[in-house]
Amino acid sequence: EPILAASTPFNPDGEPSVVLSNYIRSKIRISRDLPFASKVFASEIMHGAPHLSADQVEQLNAQAKHNIACIQNWVDRGLIAPIDPNHLMFSIWAATQTYADFDWQISAVTGKAKLDEADYEAAAQTIIRLVLKGCEPD
Repeated sequence: EPILAASTPFNPDGEPSVVLSNYIRSKIRISRDLPFASKVFASEIMHGAPHLSADQVEQLNAQAKHNIACIQNWVDRGLIAPIDPNHLMFSIWAATQTYADFDWQISAVTGKAKLDEADYEAAAQTIIRLVLKGCEPD
């Protein structure tokens, strides 16, 4: 449910920078607030999603296709650079979910037992900057 809810801001008429920023912040919030759920979901996906129902798979795929279509719409209208929307989504997923799925590694590198709110804010700002700069129209 939180994963599906994270895509709420996606709409083709939305301002790409606002929509993408809100989406990234939602995904970081999931990593911060529901790290175990994120890890379980990632494990499920890595194993071919054997425990997801057909309805859940359909919902996830429909959501991804909707988001990708929104991004493609922005590309077609010249609002963002001509990037591959699939790979943009994959990159956002990887960048945001790593804060839950690889929290041990992040803690080891930062020397912190647990990330704090400032760390998650820095992560969100960094990912947003990378994505928005990478999506600037040519």
